[in-house]
Amino acid sequence: MTQSDYPRARREGVIVHAAGDDTVVYEIATDRANSLNGAASAVFNLCDGTHSLSAIAAELGQDETVTRLALDRLARANLLENASAFRSPRGSHPSRREILRGAGLGAAASIPIVTSILAPTPAQAATLVGQICKSQTFCDPNGTTGLVCGKPRLGPEPGNCGSDYQCLPMSEVGDCPVWPF
Repeated sequence: MTQSDYPRARREGVIVHAAGDDTVVYEIATDRANSLNGAASAVFNLCDGTHSLSAIAAELGQDETVTRLALDRLARANLLENASAFRSPRGSHPSRREILRGAGLGAAASIPIVTSILAPTPAQAATLVGQICKSQTFCDPNGTTGLVCGKPRLGPEPGNCGSDYQCLPMSEVGDCPVWPF
């Protein structure tokens, strides 16, 4: 394997946001958000085209099987520029259960997990405006709508607020209460 075949994380057309040990990779063209747990994030961050699979495993102090699994999951989520080189045939690497059985339950945090969802378009997100809500996550489940779960401001005077919490832009809530979590 030559250096040009080493894994390279996509950097064009994506927004990468670290959240503690985890990482969210948002694909702009498809409105797809990919959540990488700490194990998958660590591998993703070393996919710079200068580290081989073996070098990534050695740097992270993990078995190459786990690194190969992480690269497969990143490739299947289309997060590697050279994804086809790292996409394994289904069933060709051990399952999470087999890894846990071999390494013990303490290894659970080392299993790479990549979860993908489609984020709503602005038009889809706008359909939430005015909906009754019981939590902030209902109005803005993935941080893209800009809506808050709050009581609507009914007039210019302070404290003139509606009785129900609704999904609204912050400008329509003003000094009225916003859902507490």
